[in-house]
Amino acid sequence: MKRMVAAWCAAGVVCGGCASAAAPPEGEKAGQALVDGFCSGEAAAFAAQLPEEIRKDFGEKEFRASREKLCGKMGRPVGSRSAGRLAHPLFDIELWKIAFERKGTDGETLRQEALFQVVSGRENGGSKIISFGFL
Repeated sequence: MKRMVAAWCAAGVVCGGCASAAAPPEGEKAGQALVDGFCSGEAAAFAAQLPEEIRKDFGEKEFRASREKLCGKMGRPVGSRSAGRLAHPLFDIELWKIAFERKGTDGETLRQEALFQVVSGRENGGSKIISFGFL
């Protein structure tokens, strides 16, 4: 499990050049789309939200492999909701609760949540995701 979390966190290496205290609407939409892509398992939709410098290291193939391992431990994603924002002078940091369900050894349905972080900022007048991962 720690390796899986590390893979998701490592995939969102912070890129330089972002500097905005305001939460850009495009960044919010991209964060929601990233979470939706993860929950639905749509690798193309997930990867489409990432800038090229992240996508080259964490594209559709890496998404599928990481998601499969994570879901093997946590269960299948059954929903998500915003858990709020963290104040930061340079970045927009969004937190999402992603709910997972799986069957326990006794057949009982187990439900758990994990926090997913999406960090975005502005660069050259636009907004982009610069980091993401489970906390």
